[in-house]
Amino acid sequence: MGSELNSSRRGSERGEDGRGRTAIEVGGPDERKSEHYREFDDVRDLERIRIPERRVPECIRLPVRDGVQPDPKPPVRIYLGTEASQFRPERVLVWSIEQVRDPSRVYEIYMMKELAGFDRSRWTTGFTNYRFAIPYFAGSGRAIYNDEDQIYLTDPAELFDLEMGDKGFLAISETESSVMLIDCDRMSRLWSIDAVRTGRKKVLLSRAVEAGLFGDLDPHWNARDGEYVAGRSHLLHYTTLHTQPWCPFPERFVYRDNPLGHLWHDLERDADKAQFSLFDRERPSSRFAGTVGQAAAAAGEDSPELKEPVERASAMSLLRWDPTGTAERRSADAVMCSGGLDALPEDDVPWVLDEVFSAAQRFVFAAVDCVVGPAPGPTETETETSAERWSDHFHAAAHRHPEIHWELLVRRRDGLNTVVDTWSVGGPRFDSELPRVWVVVDRGPEDTEAADALCEALGWPAERIALGATSLAPPWPDLLVASGSGTASVVEAVRAGSLGRTRVVTLGESSGTTGVDLSVAAASAGLFPLANRFEIATPLTWHDAGRRSRAMEHFRDVFDRAPAPRVVVIAGGADSSGRLSARAIEELEKSVGVIQKAGGTLFGLASAPYEGEIRRILGSDPRVLPLSRGDDVYLAHLAWADEFLVTGHSERILADVCKIGKPVQILPVEPHGYGYRFRAAVAQMADSAPLNNRGTVRPQQGLERLCSRLISRGIVRPPRNFGAVEDLLVQHGAATVIGSGVTSRQVLDESERVADQVRSLLGVR
Repeated sequence: MGSELNSSRRGSERGEDGRGRTAIEVGGPDERKSEHYREFDDVRDLERIRIPERRVPECIRLPVRDGVQPDPKPPVRIYLGTEASQFRPERVLVWSIEQVRDPSRVYEIYMMKELAGFDRSRWTTGFTNYRFAIPYFAGSGRAIYNDEDQIYLTDPAELFDLEMGDKGFLAISETESSVMLIDCDRMSRLWSIDAVRTGRKKVLLSRAVEAGLFGDLDPHWNARDGEYVAGRSHLLHYTTLHTQPWCPFPERFVYRDNPLGHLWHDLERDADKAQFSLFDRERPSSRFAGTVGQAAAAAGEDSPELKEPVERASAMSLLRWDPTGTAERRSADAVMCSGGLDALPEDDVPWVLDEVFSAAQRFVFAAVDCVVGPAPGPTETETETSAERWSDHFHAAAHRHPEIHWELLVRRRDGLNTVVDTWSVGGPRFDSELPRVWVVVDRGPEDTEAADALCEALGWPAERIALGATSLAPPWPDLLVASGSGTASVVEAVRAGSLGRTRVVTLGESSGTTGVDLSVAAASAGLFPLANRFEIATPLTWHDAGRRSRAMEHFRDVFDRAPAPRVVVIAGGADSSGRLSARAIEELEKSVGVIQKAGGTLFGLASAPYEGEIRRILGSDPRVLPLSRGDDVYLAHLAWADEFLVTGHSERILADVCKIGKPVQILPVEPHGYGYRFRAAVAQMADSAPLNNRGTVRPQQGLERLCSRLISRGIVRPPRNFGAVEDLLVQHGAATVIGSGVTSRQVLDESERVADQVRSLLGVR
């Protein structure tokens, strides 16, 4: 379903092109200009594609809904400032309007994106000055301006119909123009098209303020991040660039969580379920008709690179797809689109891919040739979809069609004019064979343990690859499990050799996330959120089953003679940067008294920094032994204990005991030491979030960006967040905090949760 949107284009004149489509002569209300094309000097087998630049905004029209009496009021006109990389938020914004609009009224949403003829060399975004060209494009009457990073919570018609008096535009402040109600007749003189094309944003805005044309707008029409008030805000503006939920610029910012991100993600999920699109075959973008011929020519021959994956799939039937032909009514086991996609205007890519995926019963195979041309001049715009965004478009389409296995080859030329091929793969696995798995681990025993835990949970045969191996060769694996920071060279080699087909899963916060499909890290690491990061309560742990059984039998007599309940206190572990909090000591002393009164037995395992304190609290009778995680003494205590009390920073020990299904209480710890203070200072600077002159959080820069990158790249580790461990274990019902008065026996094995994520990643049901 292409939604019930009607798409129209505003131009100086309209006519019929002989095929029942509207032919458009572009230009503003006062001028007529022919569309021009930018050609690159790149050599291709086929004639270079030519996609016209856009000189007027595309119009998305929301008509009066069927069965509703039309309202005689004029259409609500909304001009949306956006750019090519923001195809996800612009769709969500339009969908948000569809949810709250008046069904009896017409809404026209004009996409101001990649408009040619503007000098963008000094703009901070790809659409900075477009907002001031609204009087030129609209001609007269009223119009609303919105940035693309917003969602409507109430009907924008209420904003459109506001009383303006003698004001030319309304905004929440004299310096904030991201939401405006504009009287185009009053503003057309000050914001002339010539001034807008070459002028500066601050000058254009201040000139209007000085002329007395600014009027105050209710701040709830532009609630920026923390200003949002549930039930009162009309519009939510995700103005902090490095917390925007869709993470559009990972190369520029280190993204952080947005507490209101769920509102945006909920809207996108609903739009996906409704198969909502801004354009479709009946109502394509205005530039679609101009590319039909060359796209059809490019689609005429099969791409030889697709032969191997198509044969490997053993598809029962194959349909070759012409992306610009008439709508296909057929379907097939596999659909192959080997040419022509790169000739599509980017506005039409989503609906074309939806058609491709809908026609496929199991497989989609596609190839796109993205030739890198010279950078556009200051008044030129990109007309083609970049190589990086093709993968984004396919992932978005696959999210709407999760039942389809897909493979995409993107061919591009780098700065040295070298051809670079990259494969992207997604969707369910199409054969019954077990995935081919390679495992590479760093030299640390904990890295090996994490990899062993995941492999055991997956239950798939795995081949161990030597660290630093230089003779890697196909057949490449379906899955590479890399544990530890020293595995980066192997990850890079496998990704390059497999052309991106191998799925890469890294374990541990020091393993990195570049070129990785799934990065698994403990919540206590305090790492920044990423789309490919999966947080777990505790690190993955593993112990040899045979050794556990032998240790259990060896110490059977010791524990058989001990009256129940047998309670084991474990203090310490790999991280000794904490100390028992005063609350933990007080509650532990109370618990010891209760256990002794009940006739139970206390055991203690403690590392050196804690041994004295634990001996003092437990008294003279219980045995307090040195803690050595993984030895026979430790394994025997895990096997025979009835209950555990564990220090909150002993993450791997907590992981061990939470797998058993016996009561676990956490002893809170307090961090200390010079290392902790330094890391805390870096983390604090990364979280500083200074404000700009508009009163909103400034995009990351200076020390804030430096410290964020130091943390994101693993150069400086933030202080361990042991409170996050407590919260997650309590949330999963696997542990409680001492003194809470709650008991839980819920088993938590994080390796099983990670294995489920890996199976989903590979499409294994």
